[in-house]
Amino acid sequence: MKNTNSSTNSKSSPLSLIWRGYSSLKLWQRIFLGLILGVIVGLIFGPKASVLEPVGKLFINAIKLLVVPIVFASITVGVVSMGDTRAMGRIGVKTIFWFVVTMALAAFIGISIGTVMQPGADTEITSYSFTAKGEAALARIDSVKASQDVGTMVTSILPDNVVKAFSDNGAILQVILFAILMGVAIIRTGKRAEPVTKVLQSLSEIILELAQIVMQFAPFGVFALMATNAGQFGLDILTELAKVVFAIYLGCTIQLVVVYSVLLLFVARLNPLNFFRGMADAIVFAFSTSSSAATLLTNLRCAKKNLGVSERVADFILPLGATVNMNGLACYLGVVTVFAANLYGIHLSFFDYTVAVVTTILAAIGAAGVPGAGLMVMSLVLSAAGIPLEAIGLIAGVDSIIGMASTTTNVVGDTVTAVLVAKNEGELDVNVYNDESTVNATREEQRREGLMTE
Repeated sequence: MKNTNSSTNSKSSPLSLIWRGYSSLKLWQRIFLGLILGVIVGLIFGPKASVLEPVGKLFINAIKLLVVPIVFASITVGVVSMGDTRAMGRIGVKTIFWFVVTMALAAFIGISIGTVMQPGADTEITSYSFTAKGEAALARIDSVKASQDVGTMVTSILPDNVVKAFSDNGAILQVILFAILMGVAIIRTGKRAEPVTKVLQSLSEIILELAQIVMQFAPFGVFALMATNAGQFGLDILTELAKVVFAIYLGCTIQLVVVYSVLLLFVARLNPLNFFRGMADAIVFAFSTSSSAATLLTNLRCAKKNLGVSERVADFILPLGATVNMNGLACYLGVVTVFAANLYGIHLSFFDYTVAVVTTILAAIGAAGVPGAGLMVMSLVLSAAGIPLEAIGLIAGVDSIIGMASTTTNVVGDTVTAVLVAKNEGELDVNVYNDESTVNATREEQRREGLMTE
């Protein structure tokens, strides 16, 4: 009997060892492993790797399924937990202030890098041919512009049908506004609304638990997404756009490493290294999925559990930031503005660049609830600078590659704002932020509970 068991264990040991090794990895390490393996598979099999695309889409759909309910529940509970509308207004003003500051800095960095590197300066627009993706992007812009004017964009922020707003993924800003109004109404109602508050708190906890289950499949979803992208683009990024991609990645890196570290160090008096350690899961997940909405649940967990941001601050700021705070996009548009101007031989003055920065900030906030918001923002910025919109058709071909860096910058920027506001409001547990053992204890507790979230 001993020999039989020994033989059985010997046969199954390789798989057991692999599974034990995989299970012992933290979440970001497992996601990163899926990312690397996905790139390898994509490069080996090329376009054939697109057979895995449905797996990636299923995972993203599962995440998006949870976004609207968690945004509504978390923001409403966050507003209610503030206790009065004055506290909400104070935190809201500070939040918008840091959103605007960080977006302006990101746009300035993008324009500065574009001005130094001068992408597109040695090329004429006639030498390009649009990809099918580029043509589709231009068609979408025309469609969005035809159906949206400034008045429509403003009035669409307040939904005329709550059920429709909840069912439309492009109407997340409407959900946020309704959640804020609901929270204010609950505060004003007082004790009579306590049962509703408890229901929303329970809903928030349930959705987060459901998210923990979905996140167990994150490495496999990321593997499929990366295999599909790598198979489609390979390593041969369009030569004409390689400089643009590099410039945007450089700008986002400066925003991530320099700007955010300076704000944490000198404004909040916190160690930036602790911040990035605590954000590891969200950073890798954002880079892999290129979706701020999909990363929201992971970001909420990192901010609360790893960085010590209070629930009411995190639940209010992070869902709002995922919609309107677009630091990565601001940097992206700064580079693209210079690139497009160079392609068409258009000289931009300091005033033109200033208009581009201001337009980027206002358009990013104002177009957040509009379907195709990213394309709309880009078209508004280029239009403000007097640049033909056809340039967007060129960028669209590598948009998914750029999106990985810009989304990561967006997500980290949201959490930096949450940390800054929480520290200023006395809503940051500095012991959790600074004490690595606290983070490790939280991770070990989650692992013991079988959540496998780290």
